[in-house]
Amino acid sequence: MDYESVPKVGAQLGSASVIVIDDSVNIAWLLNKTMHFFKHESCGKCTPCREGTYWMLHLTERIAGGQATQEDVDLLRSVAGQVKNKCLCALGEFSIEAVLTGLERFPQDFSERVSAAK
Repeated sequence: MDYESVPKVGAQLGSASVIVIDDSVNIAWLLNKTMHFFKHESCGKCTPCREGTYWMLHLTERIAGGQATQEDVDLLRSVAGQVKNKCLCALGEFSIEAVLTGLERFPQDFSERVSAAK
């Protein structure tokens, strides 16, 4: 596992951390835990990261808690897209990659949480 080979399988090594989970973990729940980390670690210097991690955390909390609508999931994707390529450091970019990848590769985990809200 190195920085050159991991992208060839459609992933990123990021800050060289690896989270190992099994298929019993709901990605919406994991994304919420991940956003807690990114929100806490944001220095607040640049607006896209400061505000983006704030809003993404609140949206992932609603989604993970089964209190969200499909509009919340769509807004999460939109907020992540608005942060992309606008941060002063890599932290903001890493935070949106978790969101965008989770939404893209595990849509059923988000659908289950939205369905639970109804």
